[in-house]
Amino acid sequence: MASYNIIITTVSGDPSLSSVNLTGSGTSGDPWIVAPNDTVKFTHAGAPLRDYDIATANPTIFTSSLNISLNDLGASSTQTIAAGSNLTDTISVQDDLYPSSNEALAYIRRETAASIGDPPVSRDHGNNRYVKRTGSDGNSITYAAAEPSTTFYGQSTLASTAVALFTTSSTAPQRGTFSMSSYLYVYADKPIHLMRQSLQHNVIPTTLQGQVFAHYATRNTPATIYIFNPSDTNEASVTVYIDNVSNSGIYGTSSTVNGSTNLAVQAESWATFNHSLTGTWVYFTSDEPVVAAAQQNGVSDRMALPPMSPIQ
Repeated sequence: MASYNIIITTVSGDPSLSSVNLTGSGTSGDPWIVAPNDTVKFTHAGAPLRDYDIATANPTIFTSSLNISLNDLGASSTQTIAAGSNLTDTISVQDDLYPSSNEALAYIRRETAASIGDPPVSRDHGNNRYVKRTGSDGNSITYAAAEPSTTFYGQSTLASTAVALFTTSSTAPQRGTFSMSSYLYVYADKPIHLMRQSLQHNVIPTTLQGQVFAHYATRNTPATIYIFNPSDTNEASVTVYIDNVSNSGIYGTSSTVNGSTNLAVQAESWATFNHSLTGTWVYFTSDEPVVAAAQQNGVSDRMALPPMSPIQ
């Protein structure tokens, strides 16, 4: 997970907040972006004229309540981001002795999924969560760890406590297999790659999320499309479009799937739909970022579906 710095600067007793390595500008319209298990260290620049407190309006953005004075800055000022997503919070710095003095305010947002209409904050697959497909046993997952002493973690939900699974060799990169049958997610503290031999749709990086996807088959129908909703709070509504001359892709008429014009995908859950088309593009869109995979005829041509979204 990533580590960031927030700097408190005081000039003539008035504080300000800044960061050199957080994405965003810290404003309400462009908040700093963090993810669960990231760490944020608060440091101070400039001689304080008085004592200042750092606090958040809603401390659930961090794993513990944040209330630090300038005199306390040090090891205790490193805060860990809590589990969950889609929460925007404020960080404030206030003069303890003069509550009516100038207050510095910054906005910070915890995201494990992109905001509606936006691509993920990062397509850094190696430093993010992999999700296990519903119906897969999770056994014999092949891993590759590029750096020594890489620790793997498993989670059953985003809100659950991460469990340390194992740590690789302290002297060299390492690859091998393990079981993630008890967990929905696996990630590590250093870059990794996960795959399931011959079942390429069984474990997928959640950074392949997007809101527009396409599938094209030339053999072995029917096809099964698997869709995962990485949000831990919001339901995703998926609309399918069968492309032909009259439909014009996602700008045409939507199609009925599973008896409905919209496929509901619950938070942190998988859903599926099938089609038996060859030589025809099948598009689907979602009002929330989702992850997708496909399999032909239940036995072949398996793959994660890359989104039709910008890659940062």
